[in-house]
Amino acid sequence: AQSRRGELRHAAAAAAALVAAPLAGHAEGSPSLQEQLADLQKQMVEQQRERLEEETRTQALEQRLSDADAVVARGVVQLQPEQGDGASFPLGLEDPGALSEAFLSDNATLIVAAFGRDGPPVAARRVPLRKIKFPLPFLLTTKDLLFPLSPDLWAKDSRNTDDLAVAAVLSVNGRLSKPTLSDRLGFGVSKPVKVAGVLERSEATLKISVKVGREELSSSDFETLSRVDNLLDAKDLEA
Repeated sequence: AQSRRGELRHAAAAAAALVAAPLAGHAEGSPSLQEQLADLQKQMVEQQRERLEEETRTQALEQRLSDADAVVARGVVQLQPEQGDGASFPLGLEDPGALSEAFLSDNATLIVAAFGRDGPPVAARRVPLRKIKFPLPFLLTTKDLLFPLSPDLWAKDSRNTDDLAVAAVLSVNGRLSKPTLSDRLGFGVSKPVKVAGVLERSEATLKISVKVGREELSSSDFETLSRVDNLLDAKDLEA
């Protein structure tokens, strides 16, 4: 019995040592693991914010230097996490692979399109996901107008001075006309505003969070989106 009690005391001492070991580095006044993680997350968000501000400034400068390309719509695309309220990710996720491994494909693409109050998109652009990080500032300019629109026609078009809905699509295969169950959407509105007497566009915030949830399209939707896909194919060939 005495031997058994000795074994129990030895086991208790060993257990106490195991419990104390992880706490040894957390003396009073030292940050806990949760505090360290929170600090790391705060640093990541700050890096995101700095990168977003720098990319937005660069984009605006490039646009000002290109007098021929008027802005059709502008904004920022964010990736919303699937779980939680997003409070820990105020600017969203950086890597779309965190939402689905399907977005790691070479064909995975971000497609941004602007719409008037009715009808097909007036302008669109697509970018391979492997080339970008989020949040992503974007500009749709008269370079991105879809046929039959041209810069001259757009200048006279009533939609030029109206609100434009803007959609952002994370597409696994880069084809609007061939959606997958992994594809996701986000929406926003870019409004016409006057700055120092000059017509500008407000910044739309597109928070991508909605799953497409279907692989089948109506015949009319398929026709419209196939046309957009084909027009974007032609633009890629011209680039």
